[in-house]
Amino acid sequence: MTAPSPLPLARERFFHGDAPGQPCPETLDLTGLGRILVYGPYEPVTPGLWTATLRLEVCADGATRPFQFDVVTGADVTETRFRPGRPGAFQVQARHAVDADGLMELRLWVMKPTFHGELRLLGATLERGDSEAR
Repeated sequence: MTAPSPLPLARERFFHGDAPGQPCPETLDLTGLGRILVYGPYEPVTPGLWTATLRLEVCADGATRPFQFDVVTGADVTETRFRPGRPGAFQVQARHAVDADGLMELRLWVMKPTFHGELRLLGATLERGDSEAR
């Protein structure tokens, strides 16, 4: 059976960085130190070039904070830093080369201490593109 392309990943497939092992809540409080906010879903992937897209919504305070989106397979990590710059819906993409069958993890970090702000994970997608791994 072939996975749909792009493969949708609902918020419920992710875990809460502030409560490891617990499902990602609808709204994430950004208040606190820099840290992983969301991680998962450990989706099986095959070798090739993959594009991961994370969709989120941030409040006005959250839009000013620096974030990092990681795509991870085994020991390979692709890091994408971003700052939304405005409140509302936002998406960030990262391309990640996979060398061998494995599980893909996506991570969303807030990179600096934050005094106030909220974020909502709206979901993500994975899409396999070029078959050439690096």
